[in-house]
Order: sequence, then structure tokens, then C-alpha cells
Amino acid sequence: MGRFYVYMLIRPNGETFYIGKGTGNRVDQHEKEARTDCQCHKCRVIRKIWRSGGQVQKRIVLETGDEQKAFDYEAELIDQIGLGRLTNIKPGGGKGQFFFPDTPLDRTPEQDFIRYLYNVPRTKREFDRDLRAWRIQKLEMLKREWGNLRRQRRFEQAELLVPEIERLRIVLGIVTQENMVL
Repeated sequence: MGRFYVYMLIRPNGETFYIGKGTGNRVDQHEKEARTDCQCHKCRVIRKIWRSGGQVQKRIVLETGDEQKAFDYEAELIDQIGLGRLTNIKPGGGKGQFFFPDTPLDRTPEQDFIRYLYNVPRTKREFDRDLRAWRIQKLEMLKREWGNLRRQRRFEQAELLVPEIERLRIVLGIVTQENMVL
């Protein structure tokens, strides 16, 4: 068995809703995450499947010892199905940001995600919901990273994350600037 694999999470009706690359038990971590209060789109889909009495189907579609091959295959599958039809928020292939061929290098991932949302047919309410979920997910990730850096005593690097954490908390209405506390 290969060390790396590419997998699909599938609705009971056979529709793939997430594609990922992993090792170990990564394919099972999404349902574990959905049992928390995570509000990302993927976790909301998983909880909706559970509420309807269904189960998330998991299918490993590639096993390999070559991580780059797994990244490439993940990106290829996401491209074939279409990012707009999946709950993935990135195009796969290990890319850390959203990618559009004409994207200037100074564009932020949030601007790219907003651009992506505009290109997927949805109502204003769905757009707002998905953008809020993305911002919440990003805030949670930044807070975890801030905590990890502090535990590693890398205080200067941790403090570089504070302005973005504060901005997201204000945008999300979690706190006002006056009572900001990490």
C-alpha cells in the first residue's frame, strides 16, 4: 500500500462532494471534524447527510509512494469535477491559495475566494453564508497557528498573525475593536 492516497467523500446519491490527498487516517478526519462546531461547507454537508439518515461514502482512488503524484492527481480530479461542484475551497495539488491564471501576486486568498463565489451560481443568501463559513474556517486556522507558534515560543511570528485575526473577528461580528482579546 502506498504512503499517500487521493480520496473522495461521496453523498449517498453517489455525488462526490470533496476530494482530498492524505496519509494515514486522513480520510476519516472530516467526519471527526464535522462532530465539532466547525461551520465550513464540507462539515455542514456531512451533518446534513447524517441528519437525513445517510452515511458519507469514502473512496480511495489512488495509492502511491510519490506525494507529488498524489497532489497532481488530486488537482486533476478537482479540475475534472469542477471546484464549484465540490466543498473544497482550494484547487488541490498542495496549492496554499486559490489560483486563477490572471491573478496578480498581491491578491489575497479572501479576494480569490470572493471571486470564485461570484462565478458559481448561487443566491445572495448562499453567497453570504459561504463567504462567512470560509472566513470562520480561516479564523479558526489562524487561531490554531497563533497558538502553535506561541507554544513553540515563536512569539514574533505569532504576533504577525494578530492583525488578520483581529480583522476577521471584526468582519464576522465576533467582537468589536474595543474589546478585542485573543
